[in-house]
Amino acid sequence: MHKKPLTPRQKDVFDFLNLFFKHHQYMPTIKEIMAGKIEDKQIIDSRAQGPIGNTLKRIEARGWIERAEAGRARAIRVL
Repeated sequence: MHKKPLTPRQKDVFDFLNLFFKHHQYMPTIKEIMAGKIEDKQIIDSRAQGPIGNTLKRIEARGWIERAEAGRARAIRVL
């Protein structure tokens, strides 16, 4: 599958997913993505769950991640 380019916001979230996984060895929940912190360092700024959920859907549609089961925490897989 060919990956479509990410917008700057999508890239920030995608990079956060990878960095979070690197530090914790598991994927973040939506709440952890919303908080945008790793080891108390602010990585991304998001104050609402809806925009993060929509951003993840768009990243998935562009072929960068896969979300195994809707509503299941930590069910994100980087492709």
